[in-house]
Amino acid sequence: MTSLAAPLVQSAVSSVDSGTGGGLGLLLPASVLAALLTGTINLTLARRRSREEERARVRNTCAEAFKAYSEYREFPNAIIRRDTDRPGEERQRLLEGLRQLQARLSFYQTWALLEAPPVGKVYVALLDEARSMIDKAMRVAWAEPVAADDIDMNLDPGLIDLASLTSYEEAYRQAVAVHLDRLAPRWS
Repeated sequence: MTSLAAPLVQSAVSSVDSGTGGGLGLLLPASVLAALLTGTINLTLARRRSREEERARVRNTCAEAFKAYSEYREFPNAIIRRDTDRPGEERQRLLEGLRQLQARLSFYQTWALLEAPPVGKVYVALLDEARSMIDKAMRVAWAEPVAADDIDMNLDPGLIDLASLTSYEEAYRQAVAVHLDRLAPRWS
């Protein structure tokens, strides 16, 4: 080191050591503070995005569960409107559709019980109530002759009263809403 530069370097090192050295002593704490602030903001935004994505995933799955229930609820109508020109093939098609639908209902029931037990309990009650009515209606629909006229392609309204399921459906919607509120970011 040249004899001219040595006093300058020594002065800078001693001012950093003592914490009184002009801008260099203040620069280090300000950069650490800025890094901490930036890290905290990024972490907070990442957690918020993660919670929003989780909430969207749960909301979509709960909606798909309700859609599967709605398809099941309409199955007696599909049976009574079956195609009479190909009875064997139509029976296979409907039974395979029902098998796949039952598998989806079982999946959503298990998912709901594991994801959010209060939602799962309400979903199970909804399915139990629907099954007690829908299964009977499906048996009647299979026994009914397929009608040639459109007006006769409906089941007897006294056989299946979907209005009695309304309170169970509303309970499910409310349970899902409560669960989604718990998943909402706290600072939204």
